[in-house]
Amino acid sequence: MDLTLTALNSENLIKDLVEKQIDGDSPVNKLTKALYTSLGSMIPTTEVDFSSWKSNFGLSHEDISQQVAIENRRRDLSAIVELNEIEAEEEYRILFALQTSVAIIAILLAYKIVSVLKNDKLEFSLSDFLNLDYHVARAELENIANGKASHSIGIYNLLEIECFAWPFRAEQWSNDIYESINDIIRILQKYEDKPALTEKTEDLFRDLYMAIMPPSVRHSLGEYYTDLWLAENVNNQALEHLPLEYHENLRVLDPTGGSGTFILDFIHRKKRKYSELDPKTALENILNEVVMIDANILAVILGRINYFIAISDLITEEHEFLIPAYIGDSTVPSLDKMSSDKNYYVKIIPTKDYNVELRIPTSFLSDHNKFSSTMQDIQEYLRNNSEDKIKEKLSELTVDAIVSDINDILDSFKELSSEGLVTTSLINNIINYFVTSSLGKFDLIVGNPPWVDWKSLPSVYRDNIKASCVSRNLFSGDGRTGGISLNICALISNIAAENWLKKDGVLAFLMPQSLLYLSSIH
Repeated sequence: MDLTLTALNSENLIKDLVEKQIDGDSPVNKLTKALYTSLGSMIPTTEVDFSSWKSNFGLSHEDISQQVAIENRRRDLSAIVELNEIEAEEEYRILFALQTSVAIIAILLAYKIVSVLKNDKLEFSLSDFLNLDYHVARAELENIANGKASHSIGIYNLLEIECFAWPFRAEQWSNDIYESINDIIRILQKYEDKPALTEKTEDLFRDLYMAIMPPSVRHSLGEYYTDLWLAENVNNQALEHLPLEYHENLRVLDPTGGSGTFILDFIHRKKRKYSELDPKTALENILNEVVMIDANILAVILGRINYFIAISDLITEEHEFLIPAYIGDSTVPSLDKMSSDKNYYVKIIPTKDYNVELRIPTSFLSDHNKFSSTMQDIQEYLRNNSEDKIKEKLSELTVDAIVSDINDILDSFKELSSEGLVTTSLINNIINYFVTSSLGKFDLIVGNPPWVDWKSLPSVYRDNIKASCVSRNLFSGDGRTGGISLNICALISNIAAENWLKKDGVLAFLMPQSLLYLSSIH
């Protein structure tokens, strides 16, 4: 290792990005302020991304019992952009800007690692960006953030930062954003190319995220990160309860994966198990057998990169693969995503005036890599009005494709395109929605789901999940209000088992002890 380079670890990242001052501000806060200013003039596509992000989770505003926590959260967020008082909508804008900053830092780090692993096959190295002018830098960063750069070298579901790619649109780009990102690149180029891999390589981003995100915000979202030792203990106990015949080619899912603590432990276990295999086979096994989902878009972005770093020593220049870390809501039963005849997965996509129904035959999802690649191609073909190409790509997804199904999918995309909604963010949302619906069953489900009481959930989210809670008799107490004792982790454990757990499989979650005393959980 070059001793002149800084070790790539969370402690150094916190020191350089959060604690260090440049012109009186930390690099993270400087970028966040620039992003927040840009959000003051959102173009329609950015408004779509912002709305998509908001619907992904919510902040509780109306709960009187949480008033002190709400005031603390607003105080901490307003301080970042140097405002005195803020209302609900400003909270969301500041938090969106702050999470966008974290996502940008994450993909810059990942891009640095990818460019080395793929032997500089990418057009630009990270340090090259410091020599790019204002307009070229924006365009190239946009290519990174929408996945084009990583797709060009055969890596999918890694650098795509979904709704956080908005700053790289020409209308949202600003000199302050450009300069702030260059400040961060100057810091990162002094780091080693990737973290040292050990048998217990930890989450690179957990401590950095906690240093950036005010505790008052994290706790209101139910975000309490799990130490590696505790995750290992849960995983060990889960394995003890699993029948021995399931241990061979064990499939593991964390449906509330956060930034990947539980699955990182299993990746390292799998690497030891497959150490005698050639790297290509070992990598393919791990990618099929260790999977994570989370509803928090930023957490998944960080989880993908942690996953990528953990398997990086198995990657060769020739490998093409998809990182199995997906954005998805584990409170939604997979059956609710299916047509009544169980032959299609269905997604309802709202437009300004009406809803568009996208129906994908279940047979189209037998190969997730191929499905993902096809959806990415459709976006490009729509831009070029290449309907025949779209039909051709869709027909390749299965040997028994029905013409009417292909035409229906094309018509749905044309409707969305006419509304200006076929963005990279939407395509990635579609991929994640349908892939998480068709992951199959797992031998083991592990994790630490959010511990959030019913009364602390945003009202819109409560309305969305209430039917699932009622149908499973999960409420305790007053049925009219939804029951003051229900914790969201109870619903997640119930749905996760229903969606993804094999018969005789094991579910092992960290749960609050109070659940043991609720009659509805027994």
